[in-house]
Amino acid sequence: MPKALFGHLGGTDPRLVSEVTRLRVQVKTLEAALEKSRSERDALLAAHLEHQIDEHLDQHLEPVSLIDLEETAPAPVPA
Repeated sequence: MPKALFGHLGGTDPRLVSEVTRLRVQVKTLEAALEKSRSERDALLAAHLEHQIDEHLDQHLEPVSLIDLEETAPAPVPA
């Protein structure tokens, strides 16, 4: 693309080169900020979903203690 830009404009004006360089740096900075925001969003979404799952399980499952499990365990089969 730089070739097309410079070729079309008919030269390499130092001001244009400087502006293009500045814009490229700005684009890279914005891309990095976007990637950081996406990562943060993904982490927050994962934490939120984990919290929702925990709440759902807490509401719909009865707590089970080891004592309850021992009382309902089948008797051992004699050998």
